[in-house]
Amino acid sequence: MRRAVLLVAGGTGTRMGTTRPKQFLSLDHQPVIIHTLNCFLRFDPEIIVAIVIYPEAMGELQDILRQHLPEALVSRILLAKGGATRTVSVWNGLQSIQQALGGEDVWIGIQDAVRPFADEALLTRNYALAALKGNAVSCVSVKDSLRKKNPEGGSQAVNRAHYYAVQTPQTFRLSELYAWMENRPHDEYTDEASLAEFFGAEIHLAEGSYRNLKITTPEDLVLARHFIQHPNFTV
Repeated sequence: MRRAVLLVAGGTGTRMGTTRPKQFLSLDHQPVIIHTLNCFLRFDPEIIVAIVIYPEAMGELQDILRQHLPEALVSRILLAKGGATRTVSVWNGLQSIQQALGGEDVWIGIQDAVRPFADEALLTRNYALAALKGNAVSCVSVKDSLRKKNPEGGSQAVNRAHYYAVQTPQTFRLSELYAWMENRPHDEYTDEASLAEFFGAEIHLAEGSYRNLKITTPEDLVLARHFIQHPNFTV
C-alpha cells in the first residue's frame, strides 16, 4: 500500500504564549510546519499529504504553502478544517483523505505538525513496523525516575523501564482507523493509539527519537533552534 501522512495543526499557540499558532512560528527562516512536512517528503516524495487546520488559520496556511513549496506540490496537498478536539480534527482529515483516494487503502501516519525533526530513520522504522504488524506508534523510553500519586495520599516509586513517552507518527491502515473513528464513543481521545486500543487493537511500539521534539512551549522552540544549528546534538 502507498503511504500517507495527516499533519494535525490545530494548535493556537496558547501554551507558547504567542498570538500566532506555534506551527507557523519561524524556525531557521521557515515555519515549523514546513520543516515537519519536508521530513515526510524527504522520506517519501510520493507520500499523500493532508493537513488539518482550524478554520481561522486556513488562509494563512495556504499562503505559507505557496510561499515555501513548489506549486505542483501545493496542488496535491489536501486541506481539512480542524474541530473542537484532536479526535474531531483527525476524523475530518481522514474523511478528506478517503474521499480523495476513492476507497484506496493506505498506511496513514498521524503526525503532530509541530514535530519538525522526525528523521528518515525514525519514519522508516515506523512505517515498516506498521506494514509488518498492522500499526506502529513511535515512542522513547522514559529517562526520569517516576512516582505514582496515590488517590488516598502520598506516592510510590514505579519502575520506569515499564513506561514509554508516546510520540508521533502513529500509523495505521486508513480503512481500520477510519472505521474506529466513525464508531468512536466520544471525542476526547488524546491520541489515535488510545482509540485503536478501545476497539481491541494491540499497539506496537516503534523506536522514536529524543530529537523528535514536540514544540509546545518557548523552551521547546529554543531547543529546536539549537537542533537546527547542531544537527548531531541529542538530548
